Amino acid sequence: VVVILTDGRWTENDTALYQAIAFASIPSIIVRTKIDQAVEAGFEDEGLTQEETLERVARALREQAPEADTSRIHFVTVRGRFWEGLHGGAPFGNIDSVCEQIRELVASAGLRT
Repeated sequence: VVVILTDGRWTENDTALYQAIAFASIPSIIVRTKIDQAVEAGFEDEGLTQEETLERVARALREQAPEADTSRIHFVTVRGRFWEGLHGGAPFGNIDSVCEQIRELVASAGLRT
């Protein structure tokens, strides 16, 4: 399983890497890091809600990596207050779903976790 990390800007190299991984039939996951910063900037700069910003980021990633399985795109942050919803919005950004999906992909490939 290959985990492709991006902190916001999906580049041509990211696209080439993703396509090569897909061509080789290697399972992959795209993880958008620093999503808390995008949510804060969306609010500060454009008055967007958390949900609007998360959808905007998801849409941009879907456009930049159109072949990607949307269930394999994850948003994470290292800031625990976002995981717990202590920032005033719904909780988001923990890595639990990423870890679970990696476990599932490894298990489906017949590998030991």
